[in-house]
This record gives sequence, C-alpha cells and structure tokens, in this order.
Amino acid sequence: MTFAIREINKRSDLLPKLRLGFHIRDSCDEVPVSLKASLLLVNGQPGHAAIGNVSLEAVGEHHGKGDLISLGSRSPVLGCADVTRSPSPVIIGDASSGVSMALLRSLGPFQIPLVSYFASCSCLSEQTEFPMFMRTMPSDAFQVSALARLVSHFGWTWVGVIGEESDYARFAVQLFLQESSLYGVCAAYVHHYPVVLSQQPLDKLLDIIQGSSSKVILNFCSESEVQSIMGAIRQRNITGIQWIASEAWATAKSLWTEFGDLLSGTLGFGIRRAEVIPGLKQHLSRLRPSNIQDSAFLTELWEETLNCRLNGSVNTHSHMVNHLDRKPCSGMEDLNDVYSAFSDVSQLRVSYNVYKAVYLVAHALQRMSDCEAGQGPFVNGSCGNPQSLEPWQLFHYMKNTKFSILGEKVDFDRNGDPIASYDLINWRRDQDGSLRLLKVGFYDASLSPELSLMVNESAIQWPVGQQAVRSVCSESCPSGKRVARRKGKPACCFDCVTCSEGEVSNKTAFGISFALCISCLLAKTLVVLMAFRATLPGSGVMKWFGPNQQRASVLLFTVVQGSICLIWLLTYPPFTNSNTGYLRNTIIIECATGSEVGFWCVLGYIGLLACLCFFMAFLAHLIVSSAALFTDCAFIGEEETNSFYQDGDVVLGGVFPLHYTRVSSLPTYTSKPEPGSHKYFSARALRWMQTMTFAIREINQRSDLLPELRLGFHIRDSCDDVPVSLKASLLLVNGQPGPPATGNGSLALVGEISGKGDLISLGSRSPVLGCADVTRSPSPVIIGDASSGVSMALLRSLGPFQIPLVSYFASCSCLSEQTEFPMFMRTMPSDAFQVRALARLVSHFGWTWVGVIGQESDYARFAIQLFLQESSLYGVCAAYVHHYPLVLSQQPLDKLLDIIQESSSKVILNFCGESEVQSIMRAIRQRNITGIQWIAGEAWATSKSLWEEFGDLLSGTLGFGIRRAEVIPGLKQHLSRLRPSNIQDSAFLTELWEETFNCRLNGSVNTHSHMVNHLDRKPCSGMEDLNDVYSAFSDVSQLRVSYNVYKAVYLVAHALQRMSDCEAGQGPFVNGSCGNPQSLEPWQLFHYMKNTKFSILGEKVDFDLNGDPIASYDLMNWRRELDGSLRLLKVGFYDASLSPELSLVVNASAIQWPVGQQAVRSVCSESCPPGRRVARRKGKPVCCFDCVTCAEGEVSNNTAFGISFALCISCLLAKTLVVLMAFRATLPGSGVMKWFGPNQQRASVLLCTVVQGLICIIWLLTYPPFTNSNTGYLRNTIIIECATGSEIGFWCVLGYIGLLACLCFFMAFLAPVP
Repeated sequence: MTFAIREINKRSDLLPKLRLGFHIRDSCDEVPVSLKASLLLVNGQPGHAAIGNVSLEAVGEHHGKGDLISLGSRSPVLGCADVTRSPSPVIIGDASSGVSMALLRSLGPFQIPLVSYFASCSCLSEQTEFPMFMRTMPSDAFQVSALARLVSHFGWTWVGVIGEESDYARFAVQLFLQESSLYGVCAAYVHHYPVVLSQQPLDKLLDIIQGSSSKVILNFCSESEVQSIMGAIRQRNITGIQWIASEAWATAKSLWTEFGDLLSGTLGFGIRRAEVIPGLKQHLSRLRPSNIQDSAFLTELWEETLNCRLNGSVNTHSHMVNHLDRKPCSGMEDLNDVYSAFSDVSQLRVSYNVYKAVYLVAHALQRMSDCEAGQGPFVNGSCGNPQSLEPWQLFHYMKNTKFSILGEKVDFDRNGDPIASYDLINWRRDQDGSLRLLKVGFYDASLSPELSLMVNESAIQWPVGQQAVRSVCSESCPSGKRVARRKGKPACCFDCVTCSEGEVSNKTAFGISFALCISCLLAKTLVVLMAFRATLPGSGVMKWFGPNQQRASVLLFTVVQGSICLIWLLTYPPFTNSNTGYLRNTIIIECATGSEVGFWCVLGYIGLLACLCFFMAFLAHLIVSSAALFTDCAFIGEEETNSFYQDGDVVLGGVFPLHYTRVSSLPTYTSKPEPGSHKYFSARALRWMQTMTFAIREINQRSDLLPELRLGFHIRDSCDDVPVSLKASLLLVNGQPGPPATGNGSLALVGEISGKGDLISLGSRSPVLGCADVTRSPSPVIIGDASSGVSMALLRSLGPFQIPLVSYFASCSCLSEQTEFPMFMRTMPSDAFQVRALARLVSHFGWTWVGVIGQESDYARFAIQLFLQESSLYGVCAAYVHHYPLVLSQQPLDKLLDIIQESSSKVILNFCGESEVQSIMRAIRQRNITGIQWIAGEAWATSKSLWEEFGDLLSGTLGFGIRRAEVIPGLKQHLSRLRPSNIQDSAFLTELWEETFNCRLNGSVNTHSHMVNHLDRKPCSGMEDLNDVYSAFSDVSQLRVSYNVYKAVYLVAHALQRMSDCEAGQGPFVNGSCGNPQSLEPWQLFHYMKNTKFSILGEKVDFDLNGDPIASYDLMNWRRELDGSLRLLKVGFYDASLSPELSLVVNASAIQWPVGQQAVRSVCSESCPPGRRVARRKGKPVCCFDCVTCAEGEVSNNTAFGISFALCISCLLAKTLVVLMAFRATLPGSGVMKWFGPNQQRASVLLCTVVQGLICIIWLLTYPPFTNSNTGYLRNTIIIECATGSEIGFWCVLGYIGLLACLCFFMAFLAPVP
C-alpha cells in the first residue's frame, strides 16, 4: 500500500495536483482491535499534549503509540484538539469478512467507504445492508461456482464439506451446497468447527472424517485453522485425503514446512496473480537496521526473521521466544540472504489486490478532479472537491470507476464486486522436498459456463498414486441395471436394480402444461389491465373479458402450443440417447430433443407468452401507479436532535428501541444519503426510558444511597437497528457537542430534557461542532440495548474501550460467553433458563409434536438450538424447525404458512419480537388458520399491543414472562403527569402524545408519522389526558422490562456506592487504590458492578460469574375477558433456583385454551391401545410410530432367563475347573483328572442348573411376577410392564447367578498361578 501511494505521488498523469498520504494500523484480525484502529483512522490521531515544559509524542513511522491517558489524575489527556494526523475519508481493509462486516456496521452511519482486499464473503455483496462497501477480492459466489465445477469435473460426487464458525465459511458452505447440487454432487457431511480449535472440537471433527467414506474434503477456513487440523490429523495418522483448499489458504506456503506430507496434491483456487509489480521487489528489500528502527512493525519483522534484537529496539512483541532474550543484531544481516514471506514476490495475489485498491481510490479522485463545475453528479451539478472531501462523494466516483493496471482491465459490478478470475493451484512436492504452487488451470467468470473452467489434468500431482481418487457414495450401475434411490438418503446414494423394458420419458407434455399455466396468468393480467382502463361510467369494455372469454383465450393460447408439439412429434420426435460426456465412467440414458427447431419453438412460444404477461403487468403498474471538514476533528453524520438528558457527576447512558422496523432503501450517492426511517413507534419502550429517568431522580433524592454524588442521564433511541444504536452509543460515550458560537449569537440546544444538538450547516460547512464543543458529559456505562443482536454489535464496538453494557431485555445465551463479551451484564435472565422452562412446559401438557419457528437472529438461533436439545430429554419432537427473515415479505410468509398448514402439529413455539408476530398474524388471518396453541418466547409473551388486532388468534396463548414488579412506588404518577405544556420541547414525548390522541400539537417538534401523515392530523384541543385512554406508556400492570431497567439503574448506583465507601489503600486495584466516582474509569466501575449484590422492592438481586441474574419466570395465559379485553393471567411459575421437580408449577384449571375447555392434543402418533405395541418408523422422530398387534400368549418370563443364564455360567465354571485341575495334576501317573472327565463335567453343570431351577419354582409358587400398568413414567401414556412379584425370589435368582460368576472368576484367577 505504501509503495502504490508513493508510486502514484511520482506520476505526472495521475493526480498531479494532489498528494496522497497513508495511515496504516494493525487490526490483529480481531473486531475490537480493528474497530479501534478504524476509529483512529477516520477521526484522526492525536499528536502530543503539553505538560508544563514537557511534551509527549507518538512514536513510530507508520504506527502511532498515541492515545496516552494517565489513569490517576487523568491528565495529560490527548483529545481531539490535539489531532495532528489527518482523518481518512476511505479505509482499505480489512482482510477478514467478519471483521469487515463489523467495521461496515460501525462506520455505516458516517458514510465512510471500505475497500477490502481479501474479504470474500458473498454476504458483503448485499448493498442494502452494506452500501459503503467495495472490494478488489472476488466474491465467494464466484469461488463456490468454480469449486462446484471442479469437484464435478473429477467425478467427485461424495464430498466432505467443513468450515470454521464464521460468516465467511457459513455463507460459502451454504452456497457450495446449492451450487454443487446442480452438478449431482452430494455432501457426505457438513461440519462447522469453532475458530479457536481446542481438543474436543478437533476430536469431533476427526471422528466425522474417519467415519465417512468420502476421500475428498473441502475446507473453508484460514491458515491458522488448517495448522490445528493438520496437527490432529497427523496424530491420528489419517492419510489419502484429497484436500480442496478455499482461496483463504490455497496459496499459504507457510503450511508446507510442517505438513507437506499431508498437503501434497492439494487443489484450490487462488485469486489472480500479478506476474510482477515493477519496483516492489526493490522497495521491500531496501530495509536496513538504520532505516527501520523508528517503526515497531518493521523492527518486529527484522527481529523475527533474523532472530536477533536491534539496539534501541521499539518492538515489544515476542512469538515463541522472548524478544528480550535474543542476541544483539550484528548489523550484517540482510533480508536477501534468507527466505521471508515479506520479500517473497512470487505469489503476488493479495498484494496485487491491495495495489488495485489504492489505484481505485486514486482514479476516483482523478475523476473528481477532472469534473467541470455545473456538470457534476451532485446537487446543482456540483462535483465535489478533493481538497475538502466528503466520503460519500468519493464513494460515488469509486462505484463508477474503471481503469487498467499492469495490462488488466479493472471493473466492478453494481454490488462493488470485481469480475472473478482464479488460478487453479496444485501443491506439488519438488525433488528437493520444497513446495511448488503450480498453476494447472483457471476459472474465468466472464466466460460462458462451458468454457469458464479449464484444467490440465496431466500436470496435477495427486496425494496418492498417478490419478485422482474415487469419492462416490454408490458406484455407477452396470448395463441392464438402473438407479433406485435410497429413501431418506442423498441423491448420490442409491442401489442398482434391474431395468424395466420399453419405457421412455415423454417431455412434450411439459411444454403444453407450461403454456397452459402462463396462458391463465396472461388472461388474468389482461383482465386487470382492462379493469383499470374501463374507468368511465357505463363503459362496456369489460363484457369482452368475462369468464367465458378468459377461458376461450386460455384454450386458444394452449392449442397453439399443442399444434407446435404435434408437428414436432410427427416430423422428428425425441429419442433415447446414451450420453457418456457428462460424467466420467458413467453412461446416462437421456431423452434427446430430436428436432432442434421443434424444441426451440416450444420454448420460444413459452417465452413469448411470458413476455406478454410481463408487459401487461408492467402497463397495469404504470396506470396505478452535511458534514464537517475531514481535516478538522469534528462530529460527522446527520444532526441528532432527540434525546433525554440531565447532567450530573456521573451521567448514565441509555439506548432503547423507541422506533423499530427499518424502511429499506438503497442510496444512489448522487446526493447525501438521508437518515433511515422506521415504521413503528413503541410507547412501551418510551415507558422504559422514563423508568430510567424516574429511577435516577429517585436515587438523587435518597440520603442513604450516593448522598454525595448526583446522577445524570443521557438517553437515546436505538431504533432496534445496529447502525443507529451504534451511532447513539458513540454519542453517549464520547459526549455530545453543544452550541458553537456563530458571530455575536449562539445556536442553543432546545428542550429541558430533549437535546437538539449536533448542529451542522450543510452549505458553507460552518458552524462546525467539534470535540471541543462537547457540553454533554460522556457516559461510563450504557444501559441497553433491548435486542441481543444489537447488544452484541455494541459490545464488539465498545469492547476496546472497556465500556460496560447492562442490558434489560437481551436474553441470548451467547451473551453469557465472557471470553467474547467480558464487559456485559444484564438484569434479563439468559435464554438457557427460558428454554428449560419451555421444554418442561410442553412436556407437562403431553405436547410431544411441536412446531418451532423463529426469526433469523442470534437470539432465535441460539434459543431454538437449546430448546431442541433440552426438549429431547423429555421425549418431545420438533414437527418442523423454520427460521424466517427479520423483514417478512410475502414470499417468506407464504413459505412459513405452507409449513404450518402442512404439519399435523397444533402447538407452535415462536422465538421473535413483537413486530414479527404482527406480520405472521396478519398472514394467518388471511389464510383463516385457527386452532393453534401459541407458545410465546419471552420477547412477546406480555406484548399487550398485539391483542387489539389479533385477540381472536392469540387467545389462549401461553408464555413465560420475566419476573414482574407488583408496583414501583411513584412510577405511575411520574408517567401520568405529562401535559402538552411540559412536553412540547421533547420530540419523543410529543410523538407519544400525537400518536395516542391522533392530533397535532401547536409548534410540534415531532417529525415522525406512522400509518397517517402527522401533518394531516387535526390540532390537539389541549383537553386530552393520558388517564382517559389506554396507552402502553402509562400501563403499569405488567412491569417486567421496566422493572429490569429499574434494577439496572440501581445496579450501577450500588456499584458507585461501593466505590465511594472504599478506603484508600484497601481497594481492589493497583497499590490498593479504589477508583474515584468523580473521575470515573469505566473498567473500574465494572469491577464493582460484577461484585455487587443488593435488595430492591423485597427482591434479592444477585449475578453469577457470567453477569447473569438468577432466573424466575411467570407463566402467563392470554385470556379474553367478558368485555373483550386482554387479561394476562399468571397461571404458574418457573424458578431456576429450585430443584428440577419443583421448578415448574402450573395451575391448569385456571388456563383459558384457544379451543374448548382443555389443552389441544399435539402428538405425531397416538398412544397404542391395549393389545398393540409401538413399532418405530424408520427415519422418523421417536414420537412417530405405528401400533402393531402384540403376539398372543407370550409373556416376558424372567424366571426362564435366570435358568438359562445359570446354565451358561455353569458350563464356564465346569470348563474352568477342568483347566485348573490340568495345571495342578502335573505328576506322572496322577489319576486326579479321572474325576473331571466329560460325564463329571455334564453332571456338575446339571447340578448347578437344578439349584437355580428350584429357586425359580419356589418363586413362581409363592408370589410370581405379574403385569402392571405404569402411568408414572410418561403423562397420558400407560406402559404395560412385568412386575417382579416376590422381591426375595427375584434377588435370589440374581444372587445365585452372581455366585456362580464369582466362583468362575476365582477359578480362572487360580489357574495361571504356579
């Protein structure tokens, strides 16, 4: 990257009037580190701060050691006013797809472009989610197509597919399975392993590999994971594997030294290579100790490569050996004398991508420079100015840039992806044992499918032998036999059965039936078009498009196709053909088309009808239908006007989903992208916000809690959306700018508790709100967010800065992973507890056949996975498991409802949020699906707002709600005191008022509208009162999430109190220090929070090692009252602190059911009646079985078992005694063995068996076994079992067997003793 920039700066034909610079940092392939580095890049890095006469400076040529903060007195502080390194308007990076996604979600709100050189996940092509992304690395969608073609080319139809647990691998594996199935390739297994491979997941992976017959394995991962897997494979001595490498490790030479014997013969696609980048070799090899000592990066390279330590070294890293223990460098070392991946320019693949990325930005800047004023792509024909650059303007030029470099034409599609071209690489062992990465073919996505893959098989070195391995599930059928698919197995696994004679497939009927379908669509579309045209009263045009005319047109269109097919069949009909060119060593009997003209006429006619249909539909549709300068430190992005704020000694941050469900739109970048809008307003979330302000004001009035400290709050809307929540959180932890001076006046923030700050003029770009204008104090802790997915994004973003997050509603069990989320706590129980409760609940009511659905989110995925594991312990089976997208369009809704209707299950468990339930219920109403017993995930178990529209569908719903506070004293009065006079300065409260009363306040500051335009509302009369209407805002009957918010505030307060009470010298930190609440370090506060216990409203609040509270749930039943209103009735509870048998309590008599007076039946198979027994259905869940007649006259006889077992052991005992005597009778002429001949042996066996027979006879005569009906094992199931009768008789039988066994063992032990 530095070479490319210096090369451009020397050119006279590219950016002659502009000088490029660079700011490059280490991302460590880790989200927190990469995010911190990126924020330094886009904000600029501070230089030095003065301390008296001393200055502290950042060290390093391209690596700053800045951001110095004294942890004690908190001075000197390097702030935004000290920025000396210019902010970057574009970032080239990162290498990893997962890290790149995290950066894009973080930088997205600020329209900062990201150009990756190695991130290949196809998910990054989604422009609605990642609109500011481009890359010089081809998308995995192309790589996967190449890999599918490759395995098909060699006839490998049985392939193992593995990959790391990452977005990159998950998407790639999913795409490969779809693409390869088109070529008849099947996955022998699909397995994802964790990124950090400990012994347990390695053993599991290798068990799968060894247990499979597949000899070909495709591995989507990076170099480090391959090292771990190969190490384990060597230990197990697994050989003969044909490895297929994903591009992430297809050219990783460093693997060869240790694993060359295992990886020889590997095939993989490497990204396009530059034969040479002129001058790069010299640029890399010019390093000398004299010119690298100021750079920690280059010093580390030198010391690692040559294993010595430079004098005055600034390197602080060591790998494998302590860097301080290295010998001093002599000064005679030279990189040209040793091999180093740094100076190896034989495989310039990723380096070439970096080179192209730099030139992409340069050419975009050149296009901006060449633009003439008045003819530009932006507002009023403006062009943008490279000297005062707006990132989104630069990105517009980048998206439309094409250029040539080193003889290659570089172009991008509309997703920002380059056209893919790969080299097929073979890992060859040369005669000296070294690795040679030999190009043995290529894949070019720009060519037609039949020409896209070229392979030189003769040049390939295979892992074993001189030809490709065979990897198929079933061998091809010989002549005279045909394929018979194995039920429940992949298509590649089959049996060969004898062919039937005289049968040929006729496909002409397909053309006729397809024409019939499209003709129906065409007729209906024509009717719709005419209906829109016939708008005049009395118009008679529709009489020509009635039912009879529609049928006649369908018949006419279909007859034409029938005539074409008839002519085809009469002239040159289709015939059977033996195809040997599709798969190696396989003859495929196929139907040849016969007349090509006839075939294309059939297809052409279908296409003509389809085009007419589309054209008619199109006609019908037509009828109805700025920021601050980057060279300054400044807050960038749109003006943020709405928040609740109150200053204090410690200001607690809060993020709440006041709005939700984003309206999707794709920006064009010809004008500055507008902030996203959201469909719905949540009065419930506003109550949570106000609960936080209430709790803080309550604490400030107390004399026993923080008497010398005043708490404040800064609360913002997260919109349940990662970019919005992240932007809000950054404002909380950085502080928000206030009013800058403008001439003699000032621009003031408006509102008592609603800041209207972040003012930025979009015209002259002044006034500018910078970091020096911060008037709102930074928050050392954030209470939020509600969603698990959003909370995870915030934790990954704020993690590098040790900012604690306390969630009140995020329940995903994944958040309990402290190694990944060490700064997280919550007052919401983990889903691990909820899932146990739900599994116990469905088992309690005998629902063994349950539909399980959930949204595509981490929360739902983890919850469903845990539920399936937990419920299986209770004999519960999933009728189906289905994930649907967060934004539910008609297609995924139809798919979901088809699954529900096709299943016999009457119980559905739904893990999602309130808005998804709304969409699903509307679709269910349209299809008139009734009689469903809904089980609610806790996210919507108490969502009263669903009742008004869907009460008829949701009556009888059951779900676990988090623990409720009966009352929070004073909260009701706090919420109901709102009046128009005291809310008009707050956009949040104004919106509540206008949405509740459907009117508009005079001088309203609300700019949102939902369902109806807010400007069209009638004026408010001033007589409205929240006490006169129902509102989720003022409803305090179900204080569950509000109670969690309340506890979260008190958790922070009690932690601050513990810090205040700490005595100097006895604290938990260095030198016994305690931390100072007046100058708070977030990580110090978090230490106290993790160890805080307190009582509130009669409840003891405690947290485990993961920061999770002990779980307690109320079982809620949705009941319809006589007036039609909803009553959320508590009908039981689940308490995780109790023993398993006592943890769930249900009052079934209090439950109102969806249908009738009792619980629905939801089983796959009904229990077998008397006289019948269970027969499992092969390949089906254990809950699905048939009932077959019991065999007559047969009773399980324990007694016969005892006699037969005694007979067996008696035989062993006799033989063992003979062996023992044979060893003892060693003297010549000894006659002892005559007492142990065959007759004596038989007699001893008979004697021992008769004893057991006598015991059994006595047992049967006194108190024999009998049949017993057991109802205690499973609910609603009677198990007929054999009871023992006499316990003494039973144990005598078993005891005698044990005695014989012990004698046998004793004799066998004596035998080898001399």
